[in-house]
Amino acid sequence: IEAQQDAKGISINKAITTPLTETTPEAITSLLAQIMNQNSIRPDKLIGLISRKDVTVRLLKLPSTDAQELQQMVSFEAVKQIPFPAEDIFFDYRIMEATSDGYSHVLLSIAHKNIVNKFMDILGKNNLKPDILTLTAEGLYLWAKANFAEDIKAKKSILVIDIDANK
Repeated sequence: IEAQQDAKGISINKAITTPLTETTPEAITSLLAQIMNQNSIRPDKLIGLISRKDVTVRLLKLPSTDAQELQQMVSFEAVKQIPFPAEDIFFDYRIMEATSDGYSHVLLSIAHKNIVNKFMDILGKNNLKPDILTLTAEGLYLWAKANFAEDIKAKKSILVIDIDANK
């Protein structure tokens, strides 16, 4: 997807979908290069989206609103949530809300390094480096937030549908 922001919000300029006949990293790398060359794609910024199915996500309620304390708590929680050693994972978090009673609601995302490294290798072989690496679901959330800020503030119901297929 190629997008651009203007006064009205973010609009999609180009969307390209191509079925994968082969799912090896080499085949995906080659197909990505082909798509980029055929469509003269040279991004100024790149957002990499990792499938939610490849990431463990937890919503945590932690007893602090201090950024340094939260970072330590999240580091501890990340290792407790998965059956892998700490050196085999990447994790990140987003503070969703800080409450008046001193708690924070935190969205924790954990991915095995193999998943992230494979993704980054495919991009790297096409001379691409993402500015942001996030979940597909969070990418949709951020897009909706950027385009419907007033509706969100007014607590209007917003429906975003992502129909995705693995086959």
